Amino acid sequence: MLTPTNQVVSINSSDGRIFDFNTPSSRVYLGETINSLLKPFGRTCVLTGLTIKSAEYNINTDTVKVILNKGEFVIDNTFITYTAENEIELDVSGYDENNGFLVLSIMFNFIGIMNKNYSKLLLTYVTNDGNVPNRVWYDDCENIVLGKLYFDKVNKTARVKSLNIMDNEKLLIENKQYDIYPLDHISKRILLLFQQFV
Repeated sequence: MLTPTNQVVSINSSDGRIFDFNTPSSRVYLGETINSLLKPFGRTCVLTGLTIKSAEYNINTDTVKVILNKGEFVIDNTFITYTAENEIELDVSGYDENNGFLVLSIMFNFIGIMNKNYSKLLLTYVTNDGNVPNRVWYDDCENIVLGKLYFDKVNKTARVKSLNIMDNEKLLIENKQYDIYPLDHISKRILLLFQQFV
């Protein structure tokens, strides 16, 4: 799990005071209310970027390293920007590439507390039947699945499953279904209209 240091949470729970006086009533925050303006886009979606730039298998360390491009997304009705690329690595020595795959995802929950809370970037091994060994999947949080990856220890490779945005592929993880690279509602409608006329 990685907490990207290059992220900007636009309206965090500690932002948006109503009163600017040094009184007890100055502790009233509007973060969740302001974030509700994002509902037309969807509760959880990718707006721009966040494509997987590269994935590689390192034979010396038995790890898979993934580089994620910068981008913008809405998760748990919160707008977040990754202002630069992020790199995450997972030790796959205990995992069988024939019985599973890797999932790159973002995890976040809006928490109405005074401290800032940030999203987490996860690279997780998932078995072919959708289970996650070692319970490193947080289904009580909002998750955006950015990509599905395969690794091959024999040929020493890692690759990203190609994604056709028009297909809107779904993935079952811990008995919950996720869209891979979910688009916002506005883009989905435009794509559906485009499909009708092509």
